[in-house]
Amino acid sequence: MSEIQTTGRRREVGAELKRIRMQTSQPAYKVAERLGWTPSHISRSEAGKRRVTDVDAGHYLGICDAPDDELQRLLKIVNEPYDYRLQKHDGYIPDQLRTLIFLESTANQLRSFEPVYIPGITQTADYARALLEEAGMEDPSLIEGSVKTRTGRSVVFTRPDPPKCMYFIHENALRMPIGDAGVMNEQMLHLLFLGERVECAIRVIPLSAGGRGMASGSFQIFGYKDDPPLVYLQHETTSEFLETDDQVARYRRILKRVASVALDGAQSREFLAMVASDYERQGDARHANRGQGGLA
Repeated sequence: MSEIQTTGRRREVGAELKRIRMQTSQPAYKVAERLGWTPSHISRSEAGKRRVTDVDAGHYLGICDAPDDELQRLLKIVNEPYDYRLQKHDGYIPDQLRTLIFLESTANQLRSFEPVYIPGITQTADYARALLEEAGMEDPSLIEGSVKTRTGRSVVFTRPDPPKCMYFIHENALRMPIGDAGVMNEQMLHLLFLGERVECAIRVIPLSAGGRGMASGSFQIFGYKDDPPLVYLQHETTSEFLETDDQVARYRRILKRVASVALDGAQSREFLAMVASDYERQGDARHANRGQGGLA
């Protein structure tokens, strides 16, 4: 097989091959010998630099004595279409997709536009919980596990080499009450805290930007040091990953337009502080009203 340009899918397949091989304590050279491959073939396959067929994956995992469910999951990824990736949520939240976690955790640059909700990776536990409850999650018993998974994604901010992040959040998302005023106040303060990190920028798009500050929906662009970027789109029942040059370029143009009307860093921090104060006053007013026997 000849070396080819890597893609998100090939990198994910390669990472899974390596994880399973190491999990079963199989030295790379031994696997290479049994497959009739060279050590270089193994290393480039595990790095996503070579195309791995379903036959390759089957033989590889067979040598590593991987369980059948691991093989079936990997084959599903290997046989996805080349021009797009569409993955079903199957009743779970998108945060639980291994593909999303892998691609997000290996990126060195994250760019996001969110017109409706606070970006998932920047949500507090209380905000995420209230959002899942109000959205009517089909199985309420899964909410706590889903909250843990969503907030767990924020580990990318504290890893030794955190990615450079920029989150464009529309004022609509900041003003939409999720949970009570206390939940929203804490969420605004959390955004302020994240925005203080050198590698994380929060930019607010004000309502006054009008249509120039809007797009057809939320999206994220994941960038990589040595590999091509990709776009992530979240739908109600599926998640979509786009990787062609034209697709990525189109979303980069949208982000450039949004950036041109967003508040700058200092203005965004001031805006977030103002919104946090608004929610704090609302909470104080409701507390006082309850103390006087009035309606909250």
